[in-house]
Amino acid sequence: MLVHFPMAYSLVVPLLSFLAIWLRDTSFEAASYYMLLLGFLAAPAGGVSGIFSWRVTYEGRMTKVFSRKILLTILLTLVITASFAWRIFNPNVLTENSSLSYVYLSLTASFVPITLLLGHYGGKIVYP
Repeated sequence: MLVHFPMAYSLVVPLLSFLAIWLRDTSFEAASYYMLLLGFLAAPAGGVSGIFSWRVTYEGRMTKVFSRKILLTILLTLVITASFAWRIFNPNVLTENSSLSYVYLSLTASFVPITLLLGHYGGKIVYP
């Protein structure tokens, strides 16, 4: 169950960030921040629970699917952490409507393909 929280949050953050820029609505900006905070807090727990499950259920056997899931989990955690740090150091990145707003939006948009790939490989594990 812990694995699904950071995945869900990471899909909502870019949507809320896009809406904050497009609609110039600070409520979407605040919501994206809180979803990012929750994703930042949940990502390590999701990664650790996935590693634990892999070691216990699959006896730590390394396959292409597991190695890809581990790499994608690390990548998602790093990108979420970088985005969260950016928001801490520049809380107005979405509201200042600068080119950095779009760079930040692109960074958060990278959550989507990473999360979709994680889900895809998770499905390959559960439904071989």
